[in-house]
Amino acid sequence: VPDALVADTVIEAFALEVYMKCLLVLLKVKPPKTHNLVALYSALPDLVRAELRDAYAAFCRSVPGWERTWQRAGIETDFDSIMAASDEAFNEWRYLYEDWPYTEPSAQKAWLGIPIMGIVRKAILRRRPDWAVHTLHLST
Repeated sequence: VPDALVADTVIEAFALEVYMKCLLVLLKVKPPKTHNLVALYSALPDLVRAELRDAYAAFCRSVPGWERTWQRAGIETDFDSIMAASDEAFNEWRYLYEDWPYTEPSAQKAWLGIPIMGIVRKAILRRRPDWAVHTLHLST
């Protein structure tokens, strides 16, 4: 696994965790002390979980290549499977090289949370549109 992929995965998984905790705080729900994304998602109210699921379904309809790419690799792309595959990404990937002998992460425990990260961010900004002005735009 290339070092840049490991770094990107750790940062993105942590960002999703922080976004979920932020959303919980905005909803006046005390976030659980965990890095587990499924546990954080489960702490959200039912209506918000449905909102995120609906947004993910809309993402899949708008980017059909997303599902096809992962399905060809034998990875399920429904919301629950994506969350289950990504639930411990921060913990699993940040210490990837500390286990010896080194083994590649399994396809079933991959980092697939990128679209969900954007969806949760948008859910936050719908509730706090004034925070959108603090968005950092980086040129690549």
